[in-house]
Amino acid sequence: MGKPIDLHSLNHIDEADDEELRKSFLKLSDNGKNTKNLFSYGEFKDFISFSQRLMGFVSGNKARGYFINCEVGLGISQQFDILRFSEKKVVNIELKHERPKKGLPAICK
Repeated sequence: MGKPIDLHSLNHIDEADDEELRKSFLKLSDNGKNTKNLFSYGEFKDFISFSQRLMGFVSGNKARGYFINCEVGLGISQQFDILRFSEKKVVNIELKHERPKKGLPAICK
């Protein structure tokens, strides 16, 4: 797993509007171990949008410690868009650019 990121840093990268900076950031965030391009530009922009909305609700330590675009191999390999751990909880967020064909009820099952 790569290094955790801070939502403030992520927003600064987006504000820079530099494609090479974005690519470098993604490479550093996973220690260069992710050889596949699993985090698309659309997902990256969706995460930026999500993090900007989230910033209104989190501050300090809650804005830190997000792992993005990571793969965990424990017998089988699993890819995660966003992971965050705390003492009592694990947050796993799967980014989707569009709603599923069956809409929101399909997600809430």
